[in-house]
Parts: sequence; structure tokens; C-alpha cells
Amino acid sequence: FHPPQKNFSSNIDFSPYFNNRNLSDVTFLVQGEDPAPTRFYAHRIILCSQSEPFKQLLDSKNWLETGEKEISVHDATPQAFH
Repeated sequence: FHPPQKNFSSNIDFSPYFNNRNLSDVTFLVQGEDPAPTRFYAHRIILCSQSEPFKQLLDSKNWLETGEKEISVHDATPQAFH
């Protein structure tokens, strides 16, 4: 087994896993106008590999949310988060 190179690109279609509860390992609870938050299902490995801010949030000892299964987001609307 060899890990992919940093500039790894793939022809894999990840769209079936976008906001899909199956196999997700983190859920973002985004508070909007409705009393109940909107749930967005995600995959840590994809978020961390594509976004430095998400990597810092999800793979760091500096944030309380790092090990959480559900993360509340209060400063974004569901439309903006999507």
C-alpha cells in the first residue's frame, strides 16, 4: 500500500456521498431560521484533505469539536453552509 501523492486526483464520483448519512463520520448542525437545525452529513477525511480550516477543526488538539460526532454551527445559514 502506498499513500496517494499530495497532488492526487481521482476520477471517482464522490457525489453519491455528499450529505449522505451512510458512512459519514461527522454531522454539522447548522442553525437557520427554523427552530431545529439543518443536518449536513460529512466525511472527515474528505474535508481534511481538501480544506485547511476543516483540517484544523477536525484533526487538531486545539479545538473542542475535534473528536465530536456532531458539531454545531451558529454563524452560518444552511444555504450558505451547503
